[in-house]
Amino acid sequence: MNLLLHDQEAGSGEPLLLLHGNGEDGTYFKHQLAYFSSSYHVFAIDTRGHGQSSRGSCPFTMDQFVEDLKHWMAHRKIKSAIINARQFIKVQEEYGSFDAFIWSYVEGRPIHNHFKSET
Repeated sequence: MNLLLHDQEAGSGEPLLLLHGNGEDGTYFKHQLAYFSSSYHVFAIDTRGHGQSSRGSCPFTMDQFVEDLKHWMAHRKIKSAIINARQFIKVQEEYGSFDAFIWSYVEGRPIHNHFKSET
């Protein structure tokens, strides 16, 4: 595979892989990267054609994303890792809900932007 996936990493210990959704990239996890790095070796990976990872010539399919991740893990010599679901459960247990975790970044209050139109 000649495609290199870009990643951000922080911390040490058992690997934790943070995988973004379609149309996003690893920067989506900047707060989670910092939070979990005290306990894990955290990686936020840009999948094929997202963020700083190149597009390559293969199609955008879930099977291809899985193959890309397997190659990335082999290149990094990672035999097994915690992937989002287990950490999601941990966050729910610690904060009571994932919602509470997300709202903690804005102190439980929505941010209302009042942009003025230039027209």
